[in-house]
Amino acid sequence: ARKATGGGKDGEKAGEPRRGEGRRGRRRGLGTALFQSGNRAEAQVVFDDSRTRRELAAKHGPANGREPAWQLALFLMDRSLVYSQANHHELAAEWFTRAAQNLAAFEKRWPGPDVTNQLRWAHQNRAWSYHRLKKFAEAVKDWDKALEICRKEDQAWFRTMRANSRVRAGLVSEALADITAQQTQASLANERLTLP
Repeated sequence: ARKATGGGKDGEKAGEPRRGEGRRGRRRGLGTALFQSGNRAEAQVVFDDSRTRRELAAKHGPANGREPAWQLALFLMDRSLVYSQANHHELAAEWFTRAAQNLAAFEKRWPGPDVTNQLRWAHQNRAWSYHRLKKFAEAVKDWDKALEICRKEDQAWFRTMRANSRVRAGLVSEALADITAQQTQASLANERLTLP
């Protein structure tokens, strides 16, 4: 684990591991390091072991289990992003699927804006992965889900992304509908700004 330096940060003492950098933090870093160095099979073993530990902690943890379940959800997102950033989009899509399923179940039990935001990220990033894999119809489905739960001010961007995937999936009229809706929304916003 990395050590805090100097007098510590946020009440940490010098020489103590930083918060969240216990055994789990080292294993997470080990899996990422192995993956990035090209040892993908070994990294997968570490990732699977870490996921299993988190699943057990979420299942058999404290009475409410929120924190271990949340850590599992974040772990699944982290793994997904590692694969996505390494341009392993098939693996990224698989892990974003795990993350989205976990977050959807989590949201039913413990709803909140942080959970909704992570769920949107899971769908958005899986849509990107599918788009890069040229699985445009699957990408459209995830853009739909992300659009359903995104903030109103982000809808134009999501519509644009969905329109891009729709065109490539051969759904040109649906893509035009997205662009028209986006232009209408922008026109209404401009009218509201210019009214006396």
